[in-house]
Amino acid sequence: MKGSSEAALLVVGNLNVDRIYRVPSIPLAGQSVPVLAERTAYGGCGGNIAIAASRLGLRTHISSVVGGDLPEDYRSRLKDSGVDMSDLCVIDDKPTPYCVILSAPDGSQIYAFNLGAMGEQASLPLPGIDPSELTFCHVTTSDPGYCLRVLERMSSEGIRTGFDPGQEIFFRWKKEELVASLEFSDRFFGNLQEWRALGDMMGWASRNASPTLPGVMTFEEAFEHIGEAIVTIGSRGAVLMDRKGAIHSKAFGSAVPMDATGAGDAFRGAFYAALARGMPSKEALEIGNIMGGKVISFDGAQEYSVSWGELLSSRDR
Repeated sequence: MKGSSEAALLVVGNLNVDRIYRVPSIPLAGQSVPVLAERTAYGGCGGNIAIAASRLGLRTHISSVVGGDLPEDYRSRLKDSGVDMSDLCVIDDKPTPYCVILSAPDGSQIYAFNLGAMGEQASLPLPGIDPSELTFCHVTTSDPGYCLRVLERMSSEGIRTGFDPGQEIFFRWKKEELVASLEFSDRFFGNLQEWRALGDMMGWASRNASPTLPGVMTFEEAFEHIGEAIVTIGSRGAVLMDRKGAIHSKAFGSAVPMDATGAGDAFRGAFYAALARGMPSKEALEIGNIMGGKVISFDGAQEYSVSWGELLSSRDR
């Protein structure tokens, strides 16, 4: 492993221009709700994770596909945050991916995606960065076949890999693609619904992860493929699961978030920043929770300003 000062992360995933609508509650099928406020924001799992990790001092590269309409302000934000964009592919005649988000005051959200230029990712070459320069590779919202190619290559080079299909697990992934990708993954990342979907699609038997965490399940068969699962559980925090059991880290910060958009992505970026500094996964879980708790007090997935020192100060209080 490289020393913490030399650690580097490759994030493979989408850059979105998010269209966020704040609503009083998430509607059920056939219902409508009023829009309380609306705005356009820069996001996407890939962009959010890369910016979070880079702002916390981890050398970070992004591999993504965007349209010719990617706002110059978003490019500038990535650059100013220290993210290396050498593997950013631009397809001029396709739109930059965007996501329509309904966001409620209790932190719950629903999403609708337009893949735009990311729909062309499957046919593209692998990221050009030399794997010897990397410590970690985190593969999030991307074409399943492309995910597998990246994970296989990075795993063969000894790079520690994280597999994080995100909301796309519900509409873009098949069981055989999940099986293949997990074989080259050290960690799975997801929220509780995504973790549940993985178990259902794989046909794994479930049991409660902990008596103190009702509704949070674990899958023993998962750890025949991966070493760890990192599962965020909303206002209850996050859980680290492995063969030995489950470790729960409680949520940090405001009980009523201003905006939960991107909080899970910021969690991931901070988790990697902690690993890069030599922290074990249990401590990285806590750092990620603190980061997520701080981010939800800002209006926007990337509008925060949080330093590594602030995370440590909050942990040590």
